[in-house]
Amino acid sequence: MATRYTCASGRITIEDDVQIGPKINLIIENQPVNPSARKDFDLKSILIKRNVWIGTKAKISPGVTVGENTIVAAGALVNKDVPTNILLGGVPAKVIRAIVSNYLSNLAALLAMFAMVSYLRST
Repeated sequence: MATRYTCASGRITIEDDVQIGPKINLIIENQPVNPSARKDFDLKSILIKRNVWIGTKAKISPGVTVGENTIVAAGALVNKDVPTNILLGGVPAKVIRAIVSNYLSNLAALLAMFAMVSYLRST
């Protein structure tokens, strides 16, 4: 069951099995640049999907969705949506590499073996 935090009119949703380091920032509001509109806030939701790990002092910007099984490195500034199974870090955050679970790597090896057996049978 996901945990929901409501701040003003924005919403922060954190799904199951998420690990969050100390001193992170989940930012749901921006103020407009236009002087006549500065008293208004631009509120956007944040969605942190299942099994995400957010490192110490990471910042997640308004409107961002962090995909399942993703690791956000310490100090990263995430200002765009992040796909699943990614390790990212930096300011602004960039993909460092894909995360491949043992299940996926074992499945890939098994499929490669079946492809080789099929090839050998056809020759």
